[in-house]
Formats: sequence, structure tokens, C-alpha cells
Amino acid sequence: MYFYTWSRDPDISSVNPDINKIRLRYKKELAAVNWNNRDEIKKNFSDYGAIFWKAHSFCHASILGILQMAEMRPSLPGDDRYDPGYESIGKVWSLHGKGDTRLGKGSFW
Repeated sequence: MYFYTWSRDPDISSVNPDINKIRLRYKKELAAVNWNNRDEIKKNFSDYGAIFWKAHSFCHASILGILQMAEMRPSLPGDDRYDPGYESIGKVWSLHGKGDTRLGKGSFW
């Protein structure tokens, strides 16, 4: 659903992040962060910035590879969202698509 609309949190990636706003928004996810230690907060925000685009690219490429292997056409920006009635879920097990994204030697992973 969010294939083309996934984006970084603008509050975390801003130059002057509103730490209190972020702490309240991610209360459960960032419960282990010591919000009184500015160095720890800065390191967490730096880690987020360092891995975000690598993780985004990996997920994007994985989804595209799986869809192409199954001979399915991923929707493009501006297209209608994915319609499961248009494709057959059985295509996921097809071995006739582009490449092989399964685990193992010589595969996508």
C-alpha cells in the first residue's frame, strides 16, 4: 500500500528535531532510549539517518524483484493502487518470470 509513499520521519531527520514530540510519538518503539542523555538521542537519530535509505532501497528492490519474478506488474506512481483481483496469487510460485529472487546460490539474496 505504501510502496511509493514511504518516507522518512521529518521530525527525526530535521536539523532541529523537536525531541519531546518525537519521544511522545514513539513512546513504545523508543522506550529504551535515555531521553535525558543528548549524546544517546543524537546517536539514535544519526543511526536512523544512516540506515533509512539503505533499508528503503532493499525493501523496494525486494518487492520489485518478487513481483517481476511472479510476472506481475508493479503499479507505477500515479497509477491506481494494486488490485488483487487483477492478478493471480498463484503467480507467486511461478518460475517463469524475470530472474529468481528465492534464497540460495545465485539468487537475489
